Amino acid sequence: MIHHIAQELMARPLMSVFSHRAYVRSACCCLLLVLVWSMSFLFTGLEFSDYALADTAPPSPANNPTLNQAKRLIDADQAEEALTILRRFLATSPKPDLLDDTYLLLGAALYRAKQHGEALKFLRQLETEFPNSEVADRGKLMQARVHAAMGNIDLAMPILTGLRNLSKDDRTKREALQLSGSFYAQKKDATRAIQAWLDEVALGTDDQAEDVRARIQALANETSDKKALEQLAGFEYSACCWRLRLLGRKSVSTRDGSQDTGVYLQLELTGLASVGSAADALVAGAIRGYERPATKP
Repeated sequence: MIHHIAQELMARPLMSVFSHRAYVRSACCCLLLVLVWSMSFLFTGLEFSDYALADTAPPSPANNPTLNQAKRLIDADQAEEALTILRRFLATSPKPDLLDDTYLLLGAALYRAKQHGEALKFLRQLETEFPNSEVADRGKLMQARVHAAMGNIDLAMPILTGLRNLSKDDRTKREALQLSGSFYAQKKDATRAIQAWLDEVALGTDDQAEDVRARIQALANETSDKKALEQLAGFEYSACCWRLRLLGRKSVSTRDGSQDTGVYLQLELTGLASVGSAADALVAGAIRGYERPATKP
């Protein structure tokens, strides 16, 4: 635009000094208007970005020094120190927008300190007073942990099922699936435990998927049936013209692990015949490479 105006000025050499100055002033005014108009777009864009950030990143406990310090202490497994700070902070009647985070941190610290009853009190306050809070689902997850720590897995499972189905936060859903799998494993329900962990893989990273595979492998090793499919024991006695074999056998006969037990006795007369169960044939079929002893002449 500046180049265009310069061309117009050069195209009018016969204009009076007064007209020339008036034209220059008009051109400067136009340039000023263009500059102001451009800057308005710049500031409007910045304001929009801040508004979008405010929607997607609401205030967190880290914005409050006291709550942030308490969280660091909980992560460092210093629950008692965190409780002291949080109780003093709660006694100051903090603003309502900090209460939900305070209740959640109190619940986590009390859980770490094994004060489960009081932990549930604050976590239920969070659920009742702030049902739409951004940390409400985290509070429910903590409730499930507390119930399980108190030995009430049956109370924890419905909470986790609700989070798995209704939570909009992938991290919360993934942790709910992880806990569900762990609790199913405690209840000796390996099938549901593995299914929950497999569902967890889709919501995590490659490293987290590797952790899931390790958990499944550990569960499979722990719950696998280490009973032998078949056991054989026996002895054989031979004389000049006869041979006696006694064999005991225990084997798995059904898919649920039921076992059958059998005793086999065989008498063999040299050069004639054998009487009883064919114990030698049974051993030969069960043990690869077994060869029937040669009969003495």
